[in-house]
Amino acid sequence: MHALTSRYAELLSRALVSVDQLIPYLRSRGHLSLLPGILSALSSQSKTYRARVTVASAEDAKKFSSQIASRLAALNISDTEYSLVIDPRIVGGYSVDTDGQTLDHTYRTALVSFYKNVTRN
Repeated sequence: MHALTSRYAELLSRALVSVDQLIPYLRSRGHLSLLPGILSALSSQSKTYRARVTVASAEDAKKFSSQIASRLAALNISDTEYSLVIDPRIVGGYSVDTDGQTLDHTYRTALVSFYKNVTRN
């Protein structure tokens, strides 16, 4: 692998530079042909997380941070062992997904459950 490819991939993986910044920089240096190698290096470096936390927005991530932290601690998952996903379809709240367990505290699930209970009677 080309040394520049590895260096660019490292910069991206550490979030020291964004893709929006990198592509014009590669173009200006004549290194745009390295982009496929950079993406390949990034995919081989990708970290495997033990859990996925889904929130509706960045504000929800802040709002529910203490509840999320306590759920992760109960599962013995540290702050560096989970990925944060923003999905506006869950309306609000959060869910924590691990290999065999989902802790769903989303507003969407609560609303669907409420709707089913109301329409059943």
